[in-house]
Amino acid sequence: MKHIGGNLYINNEAVEIVDFLVDNNLLPNPVNKAFSKISQLGMDLDLIMYNPDEPKNKFLHYKFVDFASNSDTLQYLISMFRNLAVENYGFYTPAQRKLEEFLYMLPTYRALFGYKYNEDKETFEKDLNNQY
Repeated sequence: MKHIGGNLYINNEAVEIVDFLVDNNLLPNPVNKAFSKISQLGMDLDLIMYNPDEPKNKFLHYKFVDFASNSDTLQYLISMFRNLAVENYGFYTPAQRKLEEFLYMLPTYRALFGYKYNEDKETFEKDLNNQY
């Protein structure tokens, strides 16, 4: 996985991504059409995308580590997909909408995970008294 920024990482290793899909029962059968899958495991969020029309990097795995702590990376990827949807609406728009759902639900996840807003730093931080 390569660090993109904030809490966002990317992987384009097809074998690792297929293993992740199989291990988490997310792999469609058969794999011959474009798809995007999203999986929340604990406090992490994984977005897997497959585009058979791409000459390389057919698989992409975006990982948001502790996704509720940083909305900027969700907004960044949503914006990027919105711009890319001009070229390939059918592929990028479903992934964009899935991320928008998580962005919309961030206040709920932050409450669930026990986050408090730190006004000094203008960030959300884990409340150490809450053991999610």
